[in-house]
Amino acid sequence: MNITITPQKLQGSVTPPPSKSDAHRLLIAAALGDKPVFMHLQSSNDDIAATMRCLAALGAQMTQKDGGVHIVPIQTAQNVPDCDCGESGSTLRFIVPVAAALSGGVMTGRGRLGERPMEPLLTLLRDHRCEVSGEGLPLRV
Repeated sequence: MNITITPQKLQGSVTPPPSKSDAHRLLIAAALGDKPVFMHLQSSNDDIAATMRCLAALGAQMTQKDGGVHIVPIQTAQNVPDCDCGESGSTLRFIVPVAAALSGGVMTGRGRLGERPMEPLLTLLRDHRCEVSGEGLPLRV
C-alpha cells in the first residue's frame, strides 16, 4: 500500500479522554462534602464503579442518572464496611485513607490487586497511629 502525505493546515477538534484519576478524586471529594452534588461522568469503567461501590459502602448515597451520578455525602460512617475495590489499584490507594479517617473498613479485591505494593501508604498510616492489619488483601484499617 502506498500513501502520499502532503503538507496542509489541519482543522477540526479533538476531545481528550477524561481522566480516571480526576474522576476518582472528584467522587471522593463529593462523598466527603457537606451537600449533595450532581457530577457529570463522560464515561465510566470498572475502576470508577469500584470507587463508587466503596464510597457507597462507607455511607455515601450514589444514584446514577442522566449521564452522571447524584451524590449525597457520607452523613454517618458505616461500622467497618467491606470495600470491594475490584481490580482497581487507584480505588484501593484512594479509599484506604478515607476509610481510616472515617470508621475503618476491610478492603478486598480480586485478580492481581492483592499483589500490588501498598508502601509507603501503609507505613504512613501506621506512623499516624492508624491500625492496619495485613500487607495485602484483605486489608483491615
